[in-house]
Amino acid sequence: MPTSDDQDWGRQGGTAYLEVEDSDLDEDLVVTGEDQMASNGRFYVANVPVVDRNGDTFLNERDVDVVDGNNSPLDVNNVSADGRIDLGPGADASYSGPVKVNYKGAVRNDTGDAVKVRSQADPTGITVTLMETKPQSGVFYGMINLTEGNSVEGSGLKVGKNDVVTLRYSDADPSRTASKSLKVETTAPVFSETSPAHGAAGRANPEVEFNVVDSRSGLGDDEEEDIQVIFFIDNADGADQSEEYTVANDGSLTGIDGGFHARQRLPNNSAAESNATVYWWAVATDAAGNVAVSDRSAKVENDDGDEVSDPCDAQGFYGSDRSDTSGGAYGCQPYSIKIDNDDPVISAAATGAFWDTDSDDDDKTNEDPTKAKANMVLVKFNESLDASSVEASDFEVNDNTPVSADVYGGNKKNVFLTVSADLAPNSQPKVELVGQVEDLAGNRQTSGKVDDANDGIAPTLTVSLEGGMRPVTNGSVKVMVSSDEEVGTPSVAFQKVEDSGEESMYALGFATNVDAALTSARNYEATFTASGPGLYNVYVTAADATAGNTGKTGVSEGPIDLSDDTKAILFEFDNAVGEPMVMPDDETGSDNSDPFITIDFAAEGKEYMDNAGVDLDSYGKVTVVSASLKSPDMDAMDIADSLATTDNVIFLYKASDLAKGNHTVKVKAMDAAGNEKEFESTVKIVEREPFSLKLKPGWNLVSLPGTPTNTSLNAVIPADHPASTILSYDAEAGWTTAIRSDDGTWIGTLMTIDANSAYWIQTDTFDPIAVDIPRISAGTSVPPTISLSAGWNFVPVTDVSGSMNHGDAVSAAEYFSGTKVNRVYTFNTLMGTWDNVDLDDGMVMVGSGYWAHASDAGVIAP
Repeated sequence: MPTSDDQDWGRQGGTAYLEVEDSDLDEDLVVTGEDQMASNGRFYVANVPVVDRNGDTFLNERDVDVVDGNNSPLDVNNVSADGRIDLGPGADASYSGPVKVNYKGAVRNDTGDAVKVRSQADPTGITVTLMETKPQSGVFYGMINLTEGNSVEGSGLKVGKNDVVTLRYSDADPSRTASKSLKVETTAPVFSETSPAHGAAGRANPEVEFNVVDSRSGLGDDEEEDIQVIFFIDNADGADQSEEYTVANDGSLTGIDGGFHARQRLPNNSAAESNATVYWWAVATDAAGNVAVSDRSAKVENDDGDEVSDPCDAQGFYGSDRSDTSGGAYGCQPYSIKIDNDDPVISAAATGAFWDTDSDDDDKTNEDPTKAKANMVLVKFNESLDASSVEASDFEVNDNTPVSADVYGGNKKNVFLTVSADLAPNSQPKVELVGQVEDLAGNRQTSGKVDDANDGIAPTLTVSLEGGMRPVTNGSVKVMVSSDEEVGTPSVAFQKVEDSGEESMYALGFATNVDAALTSARNYEATFTASGPGLYNVYVTAADATAGNTGKTGVSEGPIDLSDDTKAILFEFDNAVGEPMVMPDDETGSDNSDPFITIDFAAEGKEYMDNAGVDLDSYGKVTVVSASLKSPDMDAMDIADSLATTDNVIFLYKASDLAKGNHTVKVKAMDAAGNEKEFESTVKIVEREPFSLKLKPGWNLVSLPGTPTNTSLNAVIPADHPASTILSYDAEAGWTTAIRSDDGTWIGTLMTIDANSAYWIQTDTFDPIAVDIPRISAGTSVPPTISLSAGWNFVPVTDVSGSMNHGDAVSAAEYFSGTKVNRVYTFNTLMGTWDNVDLDDGMVMVGSGYWAHASDAGVIAP
């Protein structure tokens, strides 16, 4: 029965090794007439080993026949399995010449088409012919490629990423089959917990550590070859070298779940003798042959500074020449260790610099003199320090121990000292190392100083404007500047605030720079006169005398956000008083002889606006210096003391008994900038138009929107009007009527007409009735109400505004709100029909009258 050894795992792109053992397939070859050449009675046959031919289990002279060139038999004295034939005894022992030999020899056989290999990706499979390892071994061997592409008969089998390959052997004698299988997987081992960190400092022969696990085929039992570390030493002296170590032999492996924890030290005989960079990779191969190479980053930075994908090609890397690899190869980025044999050294010191936690950068060192902190001193070293070795007692600032000393991960070269008292803005203290600090490689330093630290603190400039914050002026503006240390001449820049096109954001115009003049020690003044009205920005700079640090106050560049930017120093230039609007004016006029005259200075607060109409003028108030009102044929009357205002923008004057015609209002006002101007306007009082009550031939159900000036029926509907009969109804008093007498005047029980009821008016024409109805006056006048009784009521439509015309619509729901009215009708004169009013969505009309039914008494409040 044939057998086969298992290869348990394979990979796509790898090799499967095939082996079959079948002694029955080992068939010897009967050789007839093989030509050889004898020399001194000895020659060798080709097909070895020579085997027993006659079946007596012995190999001897009886198993071989030899004749000479004339076909004469030659005696055989000895036969060796290795193919040596010795002639003799006698004369044949010295024979030299051609011979023909018959014998039985062993040969290397093959399996023919008895071996079939299949996969799930190629269930048909391929036929593979295995060769016998050597004659008579009965062991047959071969190999095939496991490929992602199509199968190739005899040499390549298509497999999937996760597949099973089956070897099937069909034995002809006896007739049997045998099969074995291997699994295909493509998941490479995974690295984690690499140490030390990339870029870490170390001594000459650093040790690296990592975990490696494989979740599928595993790392196998032969870890001597499974896990390796590759070192490349980039020496500062240019003598680079590459070393490769098998961790099981040269390091240590500790089993963990699914793999190993590996430790490998660069041996002493390979240690860097000078400062160097050691690059290293971990390499692992699983049982399926999948290779993994540690990759510090799957991205690299291109020439444009952008990060692009650069995945690690582990197979390519592992198969390459790695003798000169100091950077990423095949996308496999190495880890690095800085070999450092030098002690750290203080390189500089400066006041004011601090660790800015508001920064988004990894290195948050802030050395901007304008943002400096007076209690901070920065000490710079030429290399990164071990933060755990740094203490406040290791340093002195002007012979005093600082409160704290801090080193941050974003830049370990910098030590930030906090001192107990603020330093003067021009201070240059002595900074000295009096203790011991260590770099990341453990190199120690115990001395070093800077006699005069750099002045890193900009002068603090205090800026104020004459008139306070965001003052307004109609002339020049004075800017006062003071400094907390000696400075050169301050420069004051003035820029107009301009529209940027973005909401709340404003650009700054061309800068006009003015040098401030010294007024006293460290105090300066500058004066500026704007060229036109608007909002202006002030920006002040001055450099100190010790280090040229420039102090800055204000905002120098736009756009600025006026809704949020509190740093901007602003003032307004206003050289005119905005013209007021006086109402009622001479165009629209007013029919009210007792009007409120409004003097509105809103324009004063809108003298400079952006393109979107947003007001940049924050000074809208005025002071009225004088005001007068002159009516026709009368002297001007001083009304200044009678003006009322709540905001010094809108002023009101309650006039009374103004005659119809034009009245002159003069007002002189002064704005916040001190501008003063007198304005003249005309107030026009006009005749009020009578209300036109429209009628149609027949019975008209109508009402008046307000009470007439004269409620006499004869005054409202004179004798020359064609109306002939008028009726009204009161729920308590019943019907009242009026008809024409012979002289055309009205007689009957109805002698007045008002806005408290509806009326039936009969006429035979379309002539309207013109009714003088005054507006409801201000003061003690009370708006009208209409009482409702339970049952049917004759209801008018009242207009409190005094400006509505016959036919103007009012919401029925709104008009009857708060009452128990549940049904309303009006009458269509021309059609002679009653129309129901929808109390939810319908309308009632000014000038019309209505029958309204209420379930309970109530009041209509128009």
